[in-house]
Amino acid sequence: MLVDLPGYGYAKVPRSEARRWTDLVEAYLRGRPNLRRVCLLIDARRGVGESDRELMAMLDVAAVPYWAVLTKCDKLSKAQLADLTDAIEGELARHGAAAPRAMPTSARALSGIAELRAGLAAISRD
Repeated sequence: MLVDLPGYGYAKVPRSEARRWTDLVEAYLRGRPNLRRVCLLIDARRGVGESDRELMAMLDVAAVPYWAVLTKCDKLSKAQLADLTDAIEGELARHGAAAPRAMPTSARALSGIAELRAGLAAISRD
């Protein structure tokens, strides 16, 4: 089963609603031993934000493995994407539950999508 949780990092909602979403995400992640992987979607144009860092820390504490999936990578040059990927992977190295590599993707260019699907399929077979 795949679950899409609210993306509250850049949503234009009142703080009270964003806090409610954060509480919802925390409640969902807490004590869920059957949760195999979280895909943390990070907009490549913006990089890792404070809400992403908070979620990464929460996932570390809960010992929930996660992937950093970079979205909209077609919007960056190859050099920009390489720099961003290096920076994010440096940040991921400081998080125990994070996979060490970021996964660059683009729905528009269909890049990285097959790899992401294959990774998710492999998890579902375990």
